[in-house]
Amino acid sequence: MSRSVRGVAAFSLTAVLVGAGLVAASPAAAFTARSLPPGVDFANVGTLADPDYLVDIDCSLIPDDVTYDYDTQFDYADLPIPADGVVTVSVLNCVSVELYSNSDDPRVTPQYTPLDGPDAGEAQVLGTDWESGDIDPLTATEYEVGPNTEFIVLDGDDPTGYFVIDVELLVDVADPQGDRVDELDLTIPGDADADMVVADDPQYYDEFDDLELGGVTDCGITDGNHFWASSEVVVETRGFYSFRVSDLDPISSDVDFRQPDRYMTDPFLALYSTFDPANAHLGVVGCNDDSDLDDYGDYYLTSSGTVMSDRYSQFTVELQPGTYTLVLTSYDDESEFDVTSVAAAAATPGDALDDTKGGLVPAAFGEDETGTVEIWFEASSLAATGASEVNGGMLAAGLALMTLGGLALTTRRSARSA
Repeated sequence: MSRSVRGVAAFSLTAVLVGAGLVAASPAAAFTARSLPPGVDFANVGTLADPDYLVDIDCSLIPDDVTYDYDTQFDYADLPIPADGVVTVSVLNCVSVELYSNSDDPRVTPQYTPLDGPDAGEAQVLGTDWESGDIDPLTATEYEVGPNTEFIVLDGDDPTGYFVIDVELLVDVADPQGDRVDELDLTIPGDADADMVVADDPQYYDEFDDLELGGVTDCGITDGNHFWASSEVVVETRGFYSFRVSDLDPISSDVDFRQPDRYMTDPFLALYSTFDPANAHLGVVGCNDDSDLDDYGDYYLTSSGTVMSDRYSQFTVELQPGTYTLVLTSYDDESEFDVTSVAAAAATPGDALDDTKGGLVPAAFGEDETGTVEIWFEASSLAATGASEVNGGMLAAGLALMTLGGLALTTRRSARSA
């Protein structure tokens, strides 16, 4: 299944980006394995959008220093699945397991089903409070675990456990209003300079001690130097434009926990009337860090088949005809990452540079990272047209489309430093 521009595909006139153009790719590719603690093995015979997770845990092989602890090291699996999905967990040489509801989401009742033992086939329902849990003295060795459930393998009575599996609900997310009119791939080269400067200006701090980029409310970013990529966007028709990060390549560690924690794990998207990387607070028209599109969900399935984390960016802004610059960067600044090394696929547990980001793999930047951005359009009540710098033939085609009530929008190569 390859990406395509849905809806009014003809309105996507051009897409030429810094370092990348439109490419065909599989948005539902199977996970790529990475290092896990000895004794823990994952298999996925399905896809991100339709998974069939198989988990094998042999407690006799897990090192004594591998623990699950909120204050030190996070040894866990975070698995997004549809409401009717299950994760099959097989355990060997383990003392007991503990199961909790990890969400108060009313749409799905958290439960698990032993597949063998005296209670085989009987679904066990957990409470709707995340603190409600059951401890199973391993009357079974194989379980089916549904969404909104946390499965913890215990080492005897040790409350920290050996390994935790968070089974998360994958929510079908509504598309932005209007039509999808373009889809862009913006690539930050692995040898790029972090020369987008977000100044430490107290007037832009919000209640969470993030910087509000350009003073835009609820648009938090870390101060410091950032890596970035951009595309010039020429708007021909006044209206409401939505910009959404729908996919990352390589896959984000937020969507596949086995991936290294890369720079673009937490993307940040901004639109500028004029863009000066030396002062990123100037000219901001709209921006977003975390979409938070659902009150309960952390993972979203789009209509095009991609899986989004709630850390992916999305915002809507009303635009007049003119030329704008779309900038893709990360919430984090350069200092959070080891910029001298390529992100390691075979990292050792506990080797993270930033413990708050998972503790299993090193945060790094040193390879090309691409974000796919969808652009959606909805006409405003006073839609107007304006001049464009596109060539005559393209402008004529755009005007012809507008006579049918459509949109003419172009995206063009932007200059940037490498």
